Amino acid sequence: MSIKEILGKVKFYEKELFVALLVILVALLAFGLGRLSRLESSHEPIRIENAIEK
Repeated sequence: MSIKEILGKVKFYEKELFVALLVILVALLAFGLGRLSRLESSHEPIRIENAIEK
């Protein structure tokens, strides 16, 4: 199979490849944001003790 044939097939399936890559990108982004929000909620808030008041 030559490069011209491969590029011809890619052009033929260009819209389908774009949609598939877009779905994968959105899924990875949603997974990453969900994971980040879970990590943020598990941390304790910062407390400052023995602070000097003016």
